[in-house]
Amino acid sequence: MSNHFGSIRFACPLTHTQLDYVDDHTLQCPDDQALYRKQDGIWRMLHPSREAHFSQFLKEYEAVRTAEERGSHDPNYYRQLPHQDITGKRSAEWLQRHNSFRVLMDSILYKLEKDKERQLKVLELGAGNGWLSYNVSLVNHLAVAVDLGLSARDGLGAHIHYDAPILPVQAEFDHLPFESDQFDLVVFNAALHYSENYEISLAEALRVRTDLGALAIMDTPVYKHKESGLKMVADREAQFQSAYGFASNSLANENFLTDARLESLAATFGFEWEQYSYVSEVRQGLRNLRHALTNKREAPRFPVIVAADFKKETIKEYRRRIFGRDQDDTGTES
Repeated sequence: MSNHFGSIRFACPLTHTQLDYVDDHTLQCPDDQALYRKQDGIWRMLHPSREAHFSQFLKEYEAVRTAEERGSHDPNYYRQLPHQDITGKRSAEWLQRHNSFRVLMDSILYKLEKDKERQLKVLELGAGNGWLSYNVSLVNHLAVAVDLGLSARDGLGAHIHYDAPILPVQAEFDHLPFESDQFDLVVFNAALHYSENYEISLAEALRVRTDLGALAIMDTPVYKHKESGLKMVADREAQFQSAYGFASNSLANENFLTDARLESLAATFGFEWEQYSYVSEVRQGLRNLRHALTNKREAPRFPVIVAADFKKETIKEYRRRIFGRDQDDTGTES
């Protein structure tokens, strides 16, 4: 491991036992002797017993992303994300990511930097091509990017395009290969909805988070009514079946959040969520109306959802600090 990331402590993903150092590219679990290797700059930390569980999901996921022509051969494409999609293929999607990232940086990372006054350790879960980790690294924090995908165009293999250091790690949410209590910020980046059990995935994220750190969920769809989320999933599976010949449902992903599900998770873990968004309630209401007329279901919300052991700003306090008054990113007062 490079000295830059020497403070990141790996552990067996199943038992959390400290791994033995074999050489610069190999670690070994003293419990079951499993070997974990660094290949093409990526630490392969998915336990061998779990590889088959994800094989069909990965095959289908990468088939869809390839068909959608995700990624680029141009390093500048990756370095401009999420602020600009230079291919112009998914500008609306990246605008959403850009807005969420601004909220994360302006609210949570800002607070952590102010409190810690040191380099932070940030764990990105569901990193994809690692754009969030790259942007965190640009402001001189340690960034660890976790994902299952290894593709050089749309997965962890894209790390070769970046000119700031990130640590790409292949791993799963429910068995993170890190010792406990070491990350100041853990972020599910457009990814929590891929979890098969939110309680297990969040428990793992909280295990590796420091006591005075933060947990954030970005760009997972939130609905008021569960039926709306179920209809979204059914519509997507039908679309995938028609376009690709499979429904892409080999894993029992939870797929979305609801207000009730968030409340139950908060009760389970004994914390309160704070939701940050640039979208005002009035604007969200108009979006719901338009969505209902065209899709026959409510529009999802995509707030940045945060649990932290420090006193967080309310969304009104945040908007006043960033914008000067209670308004969303369009300048509309809320």
